[in-house]
Amino acid sequence: MERGSGLLMKADMDATEYAKAVREGWKEEVFVAHVVQLAQMNGWMVAHFRPARTAQGWRTAMTGDKGFPDIVAARDGVHVFAELKTDKGRLSHEQANWLDNLKGNGQHVYLWRPGDWEQIVDVFR
Repeated sequence: MERGSGLLMKADMDATEYAKAVREGWKEEVFVAHVVQLAQMNGWMVAHFRPARTAQGWRTAMTGDKGFPDIVAARDGVHVFAELKTDKGRLSHEQANWLDNLKGNGQHVYLWRPGDWEQIVDVFR
């Protein structure tokens, strides 16, 4: 088991084990944190914009269109855009629109769920 950034994860965890762990109580923010940790451990630059609680509810400070992907990563001229959802999480219309518009010209665009862990590991090698 590895410990990093306050997270506990097995480096050799397969997709089935990972999905089970998420179903047993991990929330989307833990999934996001694991993906960020994995990417950074493998030399990727990563950005994730976290929402914060305000008097008007949860908000993410940004200017522009809603639905921007959870993860943007870059290494050696390769760019990855990924929206992360739990097994029950739903993709909003705005999120789907961003993913559709980012596709093309060799962009790596993903909608990832915990069951996609093996693919996530492959992408961020």
